[in-house]
Amino acid sequence: MAARLNPAFSRPPEIIDLRRLTARTWDPCSRKRRPAWRDEMEWDFRQSAELVRRFVIWRALNGSALIEDGEVAGTHYVLETARR
Repeated sequence: MAARLNPAFSRPPEIIDLRRLTARTWDPCSRKRRPAWRDEMEWDFRQSAELVRRFVIWRALNGSALIEDGEVAGTHYVLETARR
């Protein structure tokens, strides 16, 4: 049997509520993003990532996370503003 060029995920991708994430599951995604933010936007993402990590621990973020093959592949945050 030949190996596939584009192997299928062992689990189907899913979108979950950010409040279901743990810091342990979010950290690898954060580490992968930092070089892109630094290189493309000249921004040191470490402090922002630490703040997001705290909010993940507190389960205080509204939004979604894309889970591919058991790992966080990306996130989307929803910004809430006060209504006047």
